[in-house]
Amino acid sequence: RGSVAASLERIGLDPDVAQRLVKELRVSGVSLLEDTTVKVYGRVSEVAGEPGEPLRSGFKQSLKSSKSGPPLKLSLSDGSELECDVFMAAAGRTPNTQWLAGAQSEDGGGGGGGSGVALGKRGHVEVDSKLQSTSRRGVYACGDLLGLPSMALASTAVEEGARAVTGMLGEDAGSGAGGGGGGNPVGIWTIPEVGYYGPTLAEARKRGVDAEEGVATYADCLRGRVFAPDGLLKLVFDKSTGVILGVHIIGTDACELIHFGMSLVKEKATLGMVIGQMFVAVTYHELFKAAAFNGNSKLAFGIQWTEILRILREGFGSSAGGGDLRAKLGDGSLREAFDMMDKDGSGSLEAGEVLEVMRGLGAGPDLTKGAVANLVRLADTDGNGEIDYQEFEAIVRRVL
Repeated sequence: RGSVAASLERIGLDPDVAQRLVKELRVSGVSLLEDTTVKVYGRVSEVAGEPGEPLRSGFKQSLKSSKSGPPLKLSLSDGSELECDVFMAAAGRTPNTQWLAGAQSEDGGGGGGGSGVALGKRGHVEVDSKLQSTSRRGVYACGDLLGLPSMALASTAVEEGARAVTGMLGEDAGSGAGGGGGGNPVGIWTIPEVGYYGPTLAEARKRGVDAEEGVATYADCLRGRVFAPDGLLKLVFDKSTGVILGVHIIGTDACELIHFGMSLVKEKATLGMVIGQMFVAVTYHELFKAAAFNGNSKLAFGIQWTEILRILREGFGSSAGGGDLRAKLGDGSLREAFDMMDKDGSGSLEAGEVLEVMRGLGAGPDLTKGAVANLVRLADTDGNGEIDYQEFEAIVRRVL
């Protein structure tokens, strides 16, 4: 009825993953008719002298194999016609909440009976992280009573049922469908497979998170390069902390790999933790490290800065923690100290000069020239072996 992209986005797919899925389906010979509906359908010819079935609207028709009979004819909303052996209508799912007499939906539906359980626009029960109704305490819901992506396989409903009962008993129910822990992992058994857990980049930014994503193609690992180079893996992360928020995969074994991705999100793992982890070669799990490296390259102060920033913070000690350094940044003393050391007026300082400025600002003897030399090497964007004031100020702000 609508566009493929909008439909896939509605169920939580990352835009790039959705685009690749559509491309692979079309390459495999699947025809996708967008913004199109079936108006009427039926048999198109006579069999053994008997009249064929008339075209019908709606979907209430029992279909049998037409190998020995006439094909089906579909009249589409764009005026075209399509002949096929079998017509299967995917009409979507509706939560089984009609028995909740008096439940009111967000658009004003329902009524009478006064159960007090609020329903979403599609009729699902609104719940919190413990699967308890947000509108009526003491009422829990799971399985088909919930909305997407929870309203899926029986295995999902079983887990949700266990969490709901745990919540009823007052124990920690973990991160449920309505909570902030990412909900349930999703696996889509298309060819290629799709798996995801947690928000997309757009969703994370919509929530107010300064987010970015690290991307790796399957060709970035040896196994993928040989057997399935067309896949993609994404890590959505918080730029300020490096904590991984979501994982999105399309490709071979995506429905298997997503479980490790879910663990990263639940454990609040950072890009640095993934980069520092050993992965067995030759496996698809190496893609997580490749994506983490890609994400790290998009950070102003990535994993390579971790040790240097630690040394700087220890070197400044109470000067930074007590606000002295912050005060000097605010009153212009930082710029004044930088300019005083810039004796040749070039606007840049080399490592030895940067060290003198930092010691003048309160850094202790533990801050060595070697550490500052590494700092200059990382911050030097033009390769001249020096850093300008803007780069110097950015480092100081990061220390704070």
